Parts: sequence; C-alpha cells; structure tokens
Amino acid sequence: MSQGSAAAGEAVEWSGEVTWREVAGLREELFDRMDARPDGVSLDVRQVTVIDRTGLALLIGANHRARSIGRPLTLVAADGPVTSALSAGCVLPDFTIALVPGTAGSLVDGDPGQSGERPPARGPRRSTGTSTPCGRASTPRPRRSH
Repeated sequence: MSQGSAAAGEAVEWSGEVTWREVAGLREELFDRMDARPDGVSLDVRQVTVIDRTGLALLIGANHRARSIGRPLTLVAADGPVTSALSAGCVLPDFTIALVPGTAGSLVDGDPGQSGERPPARGPRRSTGTSTPCGRASTPRPRRSH
C-alpha cells in the first residue's frame, strides 16, 4: 500500500491493499488532509487492489466526517474492489464518485491474513420485515391482534 501527495489541487492517492493492517495510517493522513483543505479532498482509489471490511469502514467514516465538517470528499474510482465493496455494502449512492476506467483488484472477506478472491456468496438473509432493493431489512410491521 502506498500514499501519494495531496498538495493543492492534487488528489490523495491510495494503492495496493487497504486492509486492517493499513487503515490506521491511512485514516490519520486522510483526516488530517480533510481538516487542512476547506475546498475538500479528492481520494484516488483506482490503484487499490484489495479492500476489506476495515477499509470499507474507513471510507464510510471518512465520507460521514467530510459531510459533518462541510468539506467535500470525492472518490476517484474505477470498477474494481472499492466500488464493488461500496455497492455490496449498499452505500455507493452516499458517495460523490468520479468513475474512470482502471484496473480491478479484489475484495476480501476482511479476516486478518486473507487476500485474493472474493468470498463465496452466502445464502439469502431472512427478515420479518420487508427488504429494500439493497437487501436491507426495513422495520417489521406490528402484528394486529385478533
């Protein structure tokens, strides 16, 4: 994993693996840049080859932080592990994304030490409520007594 420069007008770049091993350093640098740049940050994740649940949580947290401090965060992404992870987590619509062509990597399950292929799909989740298009369960409707 490597980090790029974020001088004025440039993007913060991430490459390689964004997993539980790297997120502490990435979080600190990204949040520092967000605090220092009132015009916002552009985060280039096109060269990310692997992202796990911890990396996904970092992206979601950074997006929430950017909104709470009123500074734009734009992901520069390609179809690949980052957009797949955000889409699978049903949070892709919450992000401002500049989608450009790039190379795809892999999404891992998030267990320490794993790398490589995407984990096999799990069976459908059951809920007592109705499902949204993204598979999230809505609040169950109360039952009527007879």
